[in-house]
Amino acid sequence: MSLPDDPPPLPLASAALPYLSAAVTAAAPSGPSALLPPLTLALRTLARARLSNKPPPVPLAPLRAFTSLATGDPSVIPVSMVADALLAYPSETGALAPAMSSVLGEREAELEALVCSAPSALEPSSSTSSSSSSSSTHSTNLLTTSRLLHALLRLPGGHIVRAHAAELVPALISAYDGSALRAKAETLTFLRDLLAGSEIDLPPPRTGTPLVDQNATADLALFSAQSPGTAAEPLRALHDDERRDDPRLQPVLSLFPSLPAHLLADALAHPAFRGRAGPTASEQAAPLVNAILARTLPPDLHELRAAAASMDGEGADAPGPSSPAPKARRGGWDDVDLSKLRLKGESEGPAEISDSLRASILRLVEAQEEEAEEAARAVAEAHGYGYDDEDEDVAPARGPLGDGEESGDGDSEDENEAPKPVRKDDRAQAVLELAYLQTPAVFSRDSATRRSAARADLRERTGMDDGQIEGWKVMLERNPHKDAILERHQFSRPANNALNPPKPKKEGGGESSRGGGGGGSGRGGRGGGSGGRGGSRGRGGNKGSRGHSNAARTRGHDKKMSRMGVGE
Repeated sequence: MSLPDDPPPLPLASAALPYLSAAVTAAAPSGPSALLPPLTLALRTLARARLSNKPPPVPLAPLRAFTSLATGDPSVIPVSMVADALLAYPSETGALAPAMSSVLGEREAELEALVCSAPSALEPSSSTSSSSSSSSTHSTNLLTTSRLLHALLRLPGGHIVRAHAAELVPALISAYDGSALRAKAETLTFLRDLLAGSEIDLPPPRTGTPLVDQNATADLALFSAQSPGTAAEPLRALHDDERRDDPRLQPVLSLFPSLPAHLLADALAHPAFRGRAGPTASEQAAPLVNAILARTLPPDLHELRAAAASMDGEGADAPGPSSPAPKARRGGWDDVDLSKLRLKGESEGPAEISDSLRASILRLVEAQEEEAEEAARAVAEAHGYGYDDEDEDVAPARGPLGDGEESGDGDSEDENEAPKPVRKDDRAQAVLELAYLQTPAVFSRDSATRRSAARADLRERTGMDDGQIEGWKVMLERNPHKDAILERHQFSRPANNALNPPKPKKEGGGESSRGGGGGGSGRGGRGGGSGGRGGSRGRGGNKGSRGHSNAARTRGHDKKMSRMGVGE
């Protein structure tokens, strides 16, 4: 599809720019001859559209194509294309600087001729058209000239503009009167940068209504003052609206919407940031965003530094709206020192434990007893026998009875009851627990462990195969009361007493006159003395009735409760 030679009308520019940008991207790999026609049309269309009252979104494909072509082959770039690029991208000085450096070597004389022709372009035309049309054309010429020269001033060709400042300033000031507000805003911005550090004399200010009938000298002083609330604020706002269309400013303005757009555009043109420009708009704005957040803006960007500092103060340090302080109400007790008062009959401390404290203590003791019962029940269930609540340890009241024997909770069972033999399952359980404590690796599920001597010894002592031994370890590690089960072996000697339990002694032997040793544990009768404590309960000789044991347990419980203050 062939492209027209002239740009489309302004109402169609916004719709045509995406297609022109796509045509530039498609023609870029084909070389300069194929790229120049769509690139020229795209830059001219965008330049005219950005001078209108409603600038369209700015595509970046023509900018990248222009900079690539100007850097690689500057001889094919005409001056008219350079002017269109400066008008289309007046704030993209970071991307345009390398291209302008290359073009300057080929087109410096033509660029100087373009600058010299600017005063004549600002002269009012002598056409016979209507005054409104003539004023609109005059404002458009002033806006175009000021924007073009301002963009060139910030690029490597800026020395050409400064060299002809003496001719440009009077022409701009003369064309300033009677121009539209947008043209005045662009002219004041350009004059402020052009006159910085120069000694050019300006005509005396003509006072009047700001931005209406004042001359450029008076409005420039007002615009450069940067004082809030003045008539120059509309100019700055208009200038910011012009710069907000810059795609590089969108990421910055989304983070810092209160910062002036024209100051951000000037910062992007600063050497500290334009040298680190990336291919996308977000990457080009990233160095500036980091500098604002880290408060490391260059010192010469003093206006932006002040705006960023005021922005920080607004969010964090600004005081909230003041509210009237409430009136204090005073009473007759305000001046009384209550620490020196004492109620009648007040003692130093409570005479007895309060009911709430006593209830808390009882709940704590009950919780501890329940935990102990739960652990004992877990150990009992792990060894395969039931748990009896009557077997819990209660501090017995030990003392000589009427026959001179010691009494304890172990004496409550009948003397004729035979001692309980140690079951085979209990012995295997004890062997497995001790082996787990001493060498956990013997339960591993690998072939080397199964062939080891330790595993063979464990199979022989427990009568289990490898699957049962390894499964026992899995079940033990899943048991929530594992620590309580293994705790009873904490101080055991390496010798495993569970494997070789003492054989129960025959009753009526010669070692005891009235009651034999109860399975190696418990206490003997009167004739046999007292045996050592072991795993099962012994049986004494004539030990009294079960009721006597219950009475001893009751006395122990009463003593424990009395120590806690219950029942007093």
